[in-house]
Amino acid sequence: MSKRDPFADDAQFPEEEEDLTAQEPQVMEGPPPPLPAIPTQPAVASLIRFETEVNLMIQQVKEITIIQDDTTNKRAGEIALRAKKIFNMIDNLEEYYKRPHLDYTSAVRSFAKQYKDPLQTIEKSLGKLMGHYRLYLENERRKKEAALKAEQEKIQARMEAEAKAAKEKGQEYTPVEMPAPVAAPVPKVTRTAEGSVSQKRVVMVEVLDLDKVDSKYIIRTLNEKKVVEDFKAGMSAESFTGLRVSEEFDSRLRV
Repeated sequence: MSKRDPFADDAQFPEEEEDLTAQEPQVMEGPPPPLPAIPTQPAVASLIRFETEVNLMIQQVKEITIIQDDTTNKRAGEIALRAKKIFNMIDNLEEYYKRPHLDYTSAVRSFAKQYKDPLQTIEKSLGKLMGHYRLYLENERRKKEAALKAEQEKIQARMEAEAKAAKEKGQEYTPVEMPAPVAAPVPKVTRTAEGSVSQKRVVMVEVLDLDKVDSKYIIRTLNEKKVVEDFKAGMSAESFTGLRVSEEFDSRLRV
């Protein structure tokens, strides 16, 4: 028998079959090694220089408890505006040091979301179906228990009728008191190699016609926005029965 030349132009080789065996994903269940802590010293060094001035202003503002003249009013404005200016400086420094880490957090969260969202959908959808199955089993158990109870009542009634007939004939007959029938309970936990699944009874409420709902189930809330609108439109404070409506001024600071 002649040998085939494996390097010939017309040489044919059997195709390798693709391995379709499902590969288990390499999932690390435990937490990875801890990341190095982010040093806060640069931020602290930038912010601590405000400590003396902030403490001084805290003491200064305690000296102003009421404003009754223009001088005190101007002094209050100076302190308030200075406080706002320092606040903005600190706020900007805080954002400066936080922003890279916030961007990093946002990127990691966004990347993880593409996997977490479908996994949560799987968990919720299958959990809901398992809840429906549990409800089905509970309903079947109730039906079975009701059927057993109806059968027991028939037997009990027949036994009592036989006892009554025996008594009329002068015979001694004591009917047996049958225990209440109980159907086998529905398993409350589904156990697998991955863990266990259980259900918690939840009462669902859906409004069909709010006008027919008893008032004790209705929570009344104040439409404060409408009150403000009507007051600004000219309604007097005395017109709002059950309410105290007044007016004051809210300062706006610009630096």
